[in-house]
Amino acid sequence: MTKLYLHNKEVENLFDLLGDKENDITFSLSFSLSRVKPFLNKLIKELTDKKIDLEEIDIMLQEYEDDKGYTDIELISEDIFCIIEAKKGWNLPSKEQLEKYAHKLKEYKNLQPKLVVVSECKKFYADEKFKKYGIKIPIEFVSWQTIHKWVKEIGPQCNNYQKNLLEELDKYFKKVITMQDKDSNEVFCVVVSNKNLMNGFTFLDVIRKGYYFYPMEGGWPKVPPTYLAVRHKAKLMSIHYVEGYDIVEKPDDHIPELKGWKDWRNCLHYILKLGKPFKPNHEVKNGKIYPNQHIKFMLDTPFICKTIKEARDLTNERKNN
Repeated sequence: MTKLYLHNKEVENLFDLLGDKENDITFSLSFSLSRVKPFLNKLIKELTDKKIDLEEIDIMLQEYEDDKGYTDIELISEDIFCIIEAKKGWNLPSKEQLEKYAHKLKEYKNLQPKLVVVSECKKFYADEKFKKYGIKIPIEFVSWQTIHKWVKEIGPQCNNYQKNLLEELDKYFKKVITMQDKDSNEVFCVVVSNKNLMNGFTFLDVIRKGYYFYPMEGGWPKVPPTYLAVRHKAKLMSIHYVEGYDIVEKPDDHIPELKGWKDWRNCLHYILKLGKPFKPNHEVKNGKIYPNQHIKFMLDTPFICKTIKEARDLTNERKNN
């Protein structure tokens, strides 16, 4: 089959032509809402109890006003006015950005206007952030993950054209929205020490509780791994299936032993929920790798290799062939 590439990346569906920037994701959402009425109907039902004539709704992209900047998406009819501010990743709009929309919302106050923010972050995090802003504009939050869920739920209500378009959008969302790849057999291998973190509680204790955490910044995986391997004392200690994850500002709710830990980095972290440990029957040593180096290897490789280095090298060899 002839393949299409854009900037050396394969184009696998219609929306890949847009790219993966913030505006691209916003445009993909807007286009799909305009073409798939059950999708638009689902969004409207989540925003209001009113009965809205969907045929009368106009979807406006990047409307501009002097000194007020752009709005990402506006839904407007005789019955509804809604501004949707869409962000990529865990980003949220600033207080100043949201305050710019206040005057426009007042213009449509007879329609009970809505201001909706879409982002990948958790609702509790967004609500807390908006609360700290201290602005009087009522803000509703919807995650990209929730919208992606709607895409998969409304299929039975759609005709064939709409189903095909939603399938394309589903594939696109899987690329641009942060989520685990449950079909991956890649293992992310980390080093864990028995260094005291707080009150005698160590990183080994974190693993024993069934967790692992790391910052969302820097060179760490942007998408949580499917499997996590733990190295301790220069050899493989255990492998875990990552059953789920959360994104937190502090470890307190998951790991109360670290509540108030002063060395916690001041940024968002992934906390991974680990499944039961397993490993090969034979000892798998590090081999000639840096002691603290993060390694990736395919799940089966440590079962047929003597060292982590061999598992990594075999994995790279397979990928290159």
